[in-house]
Amino acid sequence: MKNIALALAGLLAFSLQAAAQAPASDWARQGELKALVAGFKGAMTSSQVMAAKAPAPKKWATLKYDPACILATVADMMGLTLKDEIPAPALRLESDTPLKRFQDAVAPQWGMRPDMFLNAYTPPTNEVYLMADAAYYSKLKRFLDDSLAHEYVHFFQVKYKDFPMDQFSDAEEGEAVGYQTRFRDEYLTPGIVPPRCR
Repeated sequence: MKNIALALAGLLAFSLQAAAQAPASDWARQGELKALVAGFKGAMTSSQVMAAKAPAPKKWATLKYDPACILATVADMMGLTLKDEIPAPALRLESDTPLKRFQDAVAPQWGMRPDMFLNAYTPPTNEVYLMADAAYYSKLKRFLDDSLAHEYVHFFQVKYKDFPMDQFSDAEEGEAVGYQTRFRDEYLTPGIVPPRCR
């Protein structure tokens, strides 16, 4: 915006100088200089309004704990033993993942391309996608970590319990919410470090 203002100010100064050197019958006498000044003021006002309305950059939430210890903690909660032959899902945060990549990953299982980042586990790519807008988590009194715990439950349901995601019902989602809430209540809200993270 500073560059635009400088350019407009330069144009105005040049026009005023030209008007001062021009004959009285010139365009300046016919009111065009007034129009130029009015246009300059209008452009400056519009630029200032646009700058004032520009959204503030997002603040990103960050994980409190390492994903590996969250995965191990959720496994313990579910009574599962981690298997070396089953790789942990890759974590893709909104803060460093293009929206298109998220859309491409979830479109086959959701049958749509959402216009915003959401939380999801995608079995074919074995990835967890997490929205990372700090304002969202603050408003709901939640954490990035418990959202990750939720998606890890879906990972275990699919990869360890051999339950296809296209057959998920409210029961599977309820199980994920239950472990997510437990993880948050036991470790995040009171600030107690999970044994797997010590």
